[in-house]
Amino acid sequence: SFTEMKSALEDDYFLRDLVALADPASQDQRMGAKGQELAIAPPRKWWLGVEYRWPELLGTVGARLRYDHWFQAAMHHDWWNAMNAKTGNGGRKLIAEAREASVQLSFDVEGSWDLTVSIWNLWNERNSQWIDSSYSGAFGPEGTWPGVRRYVNMPGYNQPRQLEIRFTKWFGSGS
Repeated sequence: SFTEMKSALEDDYFLRDLVALADPASQDQRMGAKGQELAIAPPRKWWLGVEYRWPELLGTVGARLRYDHWFQAAMHHDWWNAMNAKTGNGGRKLIAEAREASVQLSFDVEGSWDLTVSIWNLWNERNSQWIDSSYSGAFGPEGTWPGVRRYVNMPGYNQPRQLEIRFTKWFGSGS
């Protein structure tokens, strides 16, 4: 499947559009910019899954081979960066484009047992799906230790390549 979408605001939005302000002249501020992309909404993404099944590979033992692959374009991780990128005030896409694949091979005897070997993140991609841009006032005005920006905009990375082996045995009347 493939998705290409234009997820953008159709107009400028201000604080006065959301709440009543005692003094709109001094309290109002832009909350969204016309044409800004939505945060955590990649403009393009696709997924491909291919599966082949051998019903009786070795007598009553069947087999299945499956490959999955996905991709998503770079995106803004928060509303502030999405809005400021559109208005020219420094916002940027901190979540880079990402891709990942997996493969599974399974053998089974219907109603008796199933053995599956899976490799997740087959090509060992290092993707970030989320960035923590929270700040803690306990550390001062920068949200971290003074002069240390190490813990600002920390990415949450996916797990490295993993191997999973799963065996299932059915008892009684089967599955």
